[in-house]
Amino acid sequence: MNEAEIIDAVQRGRAGSHEAVVRMYVQEVARLVARLVPNALDAEEVVQDVFLKAFRSMEQFDARRATLGTWLCRIAYSTAIDWLRRRSPQWLSLDDIRLQEYEETDEAEALLLEETADKDLLLDQLFIAIDALPPPDQALITMFYFEGRSLSDIAFITQQRAGTVATRLHRIRKRLYEKLKVKN
Repeated sequence: MNEAEIIDAVQRGRAGSHEAVVRMYVQEVARLVARLVPNALDAEEVVQDVFLKAFRSMEQFDARRATLGTWLCRIAYSTAIDWLRRRSPQWLSLDDIRLQEYEETDEAEALLLEETADKDLLLDQLFIAIDALPPPDQALITMFYFEGRSLSDIAFITQQRAGTVATRLHRIRKRLYEKLKVKN
């Protein structure tokens, strides 16, 4: 079944159509939610909420504005942001702890590590810096760089203008660059 047939089947209430949508898009939705919601169990709950919301409002889906996957990611982004606003959790990354341990090693070990693994270290530091970003910024970086989404798709998902998304990405990159520059 193609996307249009699946949408039609869901809108008509055909048996098995909901499962087909979940199978096709659960990984994409879960990846986005996982970047925003720090706890795996909470993220799973948010993913379930996303699909429930999507099925309840399937008649509002407009294939001229976005693909089904992009529309679901928009719902996922909004649902996760709402969850964050309600819960206001504290974020602690294990990578942050690793970085603190690295910073506490003596200078000789740090120099040796730097000489042998500069590229790996820089990449680790980049991922640590990304993990330290607020979840909405992590989501933008993930969607643009790791998932290869276009600015227009990200704009649709986040309900912002493409220019705003581009500006936010630029500012995030600048913050990451400054963090990495300070560390090196």
